[in-house]
Amino acid sequence: MRALFAILLVLWLALLFPQLLSSQQLQGKVRDQRTQQPVSGALLLLSGSADTACTGRDCGYVLKTPQSGMYNLLVQCPGYEPLLRPDVWLLPDKVLALDLDLQPLPEALASVTVRSRRPSALAGGLVSMHSFGRDEISLNPGAQGDIFRAIGMLPGVSSSGGIYSAIAVRGQGVRDNVYMVDDIPVSEVGHLEGNGFFNDPNGGRFSIFAPRVIEKAVFSGGGFGPEYGRRSASALSLEIREGNRLNPLWDGQLDLFGLTLNYDGPLRFLPRTSAFVSGRVQHFWGLVNIIGLKDVGMPRYADLVVKTVTRINERNRLTFLAVQSPERYVRSVDYVRFDTALNLLYTPDFRRNKTLAGLVLRTQMGARSHWKNVLHYTGYTSRVSVGRAFPGYDSSAGRYSRDIRAWKDGLQTQDYREQRLGFRSVAQGTGPQRIEWILGVEGDMLRLFNRRRLLEPDTQYIYTPRFAGDTLQRFSIATPDLGRADFDQSAALFSAFLNLRRVFWQRLILQAGLRWD
Repeated sequence: MRALFAILLVLWLALLFPQLLSSQQLQGKVRDQRTQQPVSGALLLLSGSADTACTGRDCGYVLKTPQSGMYNLLVQCPGYEPLLRPDVWLLPDKVLALDLDLQPLPEALASVTVRSRRPSALAGGLVSMHSFGRDEISLNPGAQGDIFRAIGMLPGVSSSGGIYSAIAVRGQGVRDNVYMVDDIPVSEVGHLEGNGFFNDPNGGRFSIFAPRVIEKAVFSGGGFGPEYGRRSASALSLEIREGNRLNPLWDGQLDLFGLTLNYDGPLRFLPRTSAFVSGRVQHFWGLVNIIGLKDVGMPRYADLVVKTVTRINERNRLTFLAVQSPERYVRSVDYVRFDTALNLLYTPDFRRNKTLAGLVLRTQMGARSHWKNVLHYTGYTSRVSVGRAFPGYDSSAGRYSRDIRAWKDGLQTQDYREQRLGFRSVAQGTGPQRIEWILGVEGDMLRLFNRRRLLEPDTQYIYTPRFAGDTLQRFSIATPDLGRADFDQSAALFSAFLNLRRVFWQRLILQAGLRWD
């Protein structure tokens, strides 16, 4: 009887207070951010808890706590800047794998003298360089977890008031920025680019990366090295989350826009491999019907992100990344009928797709240098079909009516494709006199294909004087021969670059770069 009572008591405690019987564990490795060498003697502390851990010779740590929940993690080590990692979730009876990188101090001093002067702004890099963590992006006011809207708060950066998921730096265009995703160069990072029929210079409305997919973002508004060539406005380097190599974790979100599912855990069929998979589907049917804007059309898009990390050995790590982002925007004649003022009679149908695939092999060559080899493919396809509705005319009222009985689909069509296959080989390290160097080569093959057609002559009305000598003409006629635009071209690009960097007195950075294209 007593044994039965004890079992029932334990079950009752387990249901009401599961944290009392659970054991949460945080483990991983601490490395130097620049050299990726192990850092021993680092102290790890959890906020609101007396539990601590210290890294050993292999830079590994194991931190246990009896209470599950959200913690702030503080990492301290002599010779390195303190690292604060906020909002670390420890789930009941789960092991969270978390590898940490510490930023070394600019100079190693034999003695320390305390002086009343402001701290150096160059400890983490150039003054034009800003770093964002996953929690900083997701908690940024108004950003909605979008990295591009979060960057729009920086000086000299504009995202059109948060309307677009794109950035314009120092007055330059959104196409003048360099985007790197896990060391893979990309050019298309947004959804729903169009308020025009073929292209929108303002960029996309939504990012192809769902909230909390980006682990880290480093933005350079100027002064970036030659390894980010072929653009002049800014450089944005994004790092996708890595999977938990110890425990599988699932999470999801269901809201008015759609569904998001994430998997974070190991791959059982591949040893020493972890995976992060994020998939989402966003459909605007619910929002359009709630706010009563059915005349704008129906946009929808989806994103699938897959990242695997295989630790081949202590010196080599292989990363695979794949991104697939289809989208579609339809405004059929049914949506035109909801336009009471008949402001827009066009019926567009946009189908676009963005593809990214790449392999990144990182090799630790020595105590102060590493080598990255990247093989990547990016693709972009856009199929556009634009028709027109013809409203009826009410002669008794002297105006057009919403009784649309005639329309034509496919008056204008465009098939555009962009394919790029390339490689990057970059070595980076620290030499004598603490000079940081980067040496690399890159090349790619680019193919552009375009086929545009106009089915029949199209009349476009103009409400301002445009033609000299005939101010009464308020229209122009586009003929099929003027609407034709065909090309299919390929080109090979090759580049080599070298960058040297030295920090003096913690207040001055001297950087010299050379690039050949």
